[in-house]
Amino acid sequence: MTANVTNIYPPMPVTKAQSLRLEILDELLGSNRRTFQELLAKVNQRLYPDFKAIGKRTLLRDLDFLIDEKHAPVHRPTKADNFYYYTEKFSLKNIPIDQDELASLRNAIDILKQVDNFSIAQEVDYVIRKLENRLNVDCPDEHIYVQFERHTSARGAEYIDELLDAIKGKNALRISYQPYTHKEPSEKIVHPYMLKEFRRRWFLIGREGDGKRISNYAMDRIKKLRLSNDAYIENDLFDPEQYFSNLIGVSVPEGAKPEKISIKVYKQAVPYILSKPIHLNQTVEKVFADGSMLVNLRLIVNYELKSILLSYGTGISVRGPKYLRTSMKELIIEMSGLY
Repeated sequence: MTANVTNIYPPMPVTKAQSLRLEILDELLGSNRRTFQELLAKVNQRLYPDFKAIGKRTLLRDLDFLIDEKHAPVHRPTKADNFYYYTEKFSLKNIPIDQDELASLRNAIDILKQVDNFSIAQEVDYVIRKLENRLNVDCPDEHIYVQFERHTSARGAEYIDELLDAIKGKNALRISYQPYTHKEPSEKIVHPYMLKEFRRRWFLIGREGDGKRISNYAMDRIKKLRLSNDAYIENDLFDPEQYFSNLIGVSVPEGAKPEKISIKVYKQAVPYILSKPIHLNQTVEKVFADGSMLVNLRLIVNYELKSILLSYGTGISVRGPKYLRTSMKELIIEMSGLY
């Protein structure tokens, strides 16, 4: 006699991709009746282009997870009814958070506190305490499993909360700001749009006055800030989702646009460039017999890019564009004159 096995796929930790698939399945199962193939096609259609298509085995595993772990009332196909659907009103959005999930949140908050140590982490910690009280559970404090070097705290972080409030509240700011090249601070009206961390420093990205270009401000150079009575100007300068897709750092020379950059990577630097790309859009164009390779990037040429390229020393050389190659050569000659 054959044993009745209800779950042939053991539960796995939920990844970002699976979490999205479960949300999609939850919506599909609650809205209509679908065959397995229809369900698979719909899920893959919704996943594209951010995630690769899944196969039958993965979909079965996700359905089993919904049934066994989330207790979803999923109808399994029979000869009389060959469709998947919820047999009663159900939604993952209505499932309360459980103790394991709370513990995971607490661990994430503990890590966040180590990295930045600003009050947003305290606020989220307070939300977790409220959830614990509502669910009548208490997640014991865990040992620290991840520890960061203390110097990873970015300079200027003390302004994060005030600036975030201004961004979310769409408030103009009056900022007293002193660049390194100025002896005294000056006051500016700034319309804040987003915050950016780069190399352990925080930057405010926004618009100065009624200007027509993006401005950035190193937050450790802010001396004072307060709300301004000036009417807030909405962001019509850039898309925060795309702004950094072709940019390293925060500075954009006036009129600069993304362009193809070719770099020869020598054998000794290849493992570092492959394991930690210069930028996410880095691609390998050619691998040479001696172990070196040619990589391409599409970036705006700025100070930060040149600094990173210089940091690889003799491990790389810029092949194009020609003006960038010349600029790098001039910088290296100037540097050699200091020794």
